[in-house]
Amino acid sequence: MTQTLKHPSPLKRGDLVALISPSGPMPSAERLDGCRLALENLGLRVWVGPSAGNRMDYLGGTDEERAADFNTALRNPEIRGIFCSRGGYGAGRILNDLDYAAARADNKLFAGFSDITAFHGAFSRMVGLSTLHAPTIAYAFVTDGDTTDLARKVLVHSITSTEPLGSIRKAMEWADGNALVGGKARGHLVGGCLSVLVTLLGTPHCPDPKGGILFLEDTGEQPYRLDRYLTQLRMSGFLGELNGIVLGQFTDCSPEGSSGRDDADTVIERCLRDLKIPILRNFPIGHTPHNVSLPMGCMATLDADACDLIVEEALCV
Repeated sequence: MTQTLKHPSPLKRGDLVALISPSGPMPSAERLDGCRLALENLGLRVWVGPSAGNRMDYLGGTDEERAADFNTALRNPEIRGIFCSRGGYGAGRILNDLDYAAARADNKLFAGFSDITAFHGAFSRMVGLSTLHAPTIAYAFVTDGDTTDLARKVLVHSITSTEPLGSIRKAMEWADGNALVGGKARGHLVGGCLSVLVTLLGTPHCPDPKGGILFLEDTGEQPYRLDRYLTQLRMSGFLGELNGIVLGQFTDCSPEGSSGRDDADTVIERCLRDLKIPILRNFPIGHTPHNVSLPMGCMATLDADACDLIVEEALCV
């Protein structure tokens, strides 16, 4: 990796944080209020973006409204963390509208996943800041059953502690991984939602893959589309820069009906097996209840033989 990322400070009781909806719309005012209460229950004060409950078709308000909320949070020195209420779609539409100068001047904590992958890439490349790939607030604390207690525990640890997470097998009590390609590799963490990551290729917001450990997950994508995305990552040279790959959960990605087509696991294996770098499968990350929080840009060791990822560096310092 060509840059050394900066880190936010850990959040403490009484800190002010922002709650915004920079991608899709919240389904109800009650759900948004539940997100606010969840953050307050962590001992935080909450500024809710004025447009956080807005809707414009499939977006959480107009591009101008969503960018304005984000920029207000970036420019306010009292705000120490920015949390996304949910994912959805729309992040890519406002990447060019964010105040990266304000972001570079103040190392705020930022967290989210799914469509929020686009912002993680932008903060890495445009700001030089480590961010947290983690369940959104609605996903983690409001929607019943969407996140396990262990996943919530890791999320809270990540935003309040300066201690590295260490072994994911231990932290998430996870023992269901398997190696597609064995071996051991070390590098910075990069990745997120596969279909969103691919949209960053060729833009100034694409994270640096050189020497990285790539983690991928997705939801609602047919296997042939997963092939398309992975092929694009290969043709762009992105995959060739990596030290290792961690494959998370690909939920609702089964082939249609009785098509007779190969399943997602088979297609992904076909696309990646020949890379000759360690590849670990069935990792606990994605649009699933057991969704681990990972600090983007931080160093980690992938041990595919032992089916573990060891996070060596904390998000917060």
